[in-house]
Amino acid sequence: MIAALSPANINHDETLSTLRYAWQVKAIKNVAKINEDPQEKLIRELREELEALRKGGGSGGGKAGGGGGMSEEMKAEMEEQKRLLE
Repeated sequence: MIAALSPANINHDETLSTLRYAWQVKAIKNVAKINEDPQEKLIRELREELEALRKGGGSGGGKAGGGGGMSEEMKAEMEEQKRLLE
């Protein structure tokens, strides 16, 4: 942003107003965000998780207790996600 200021006394109030506005604009922080369909995002996340599990070895990911590598909670969550996608 460019703020045009005047050194003349007659424009003192306008110059102060411009400086206040410029200071407020300087404080604005923008965050980039990807516009993504929630369903597409869910599918992408599940595919990434599946790929990570496949790369982890299929032996349970090193967790103690075995159980095929997936807790009952994770299985229930995956079933719920499958149901939502259909």
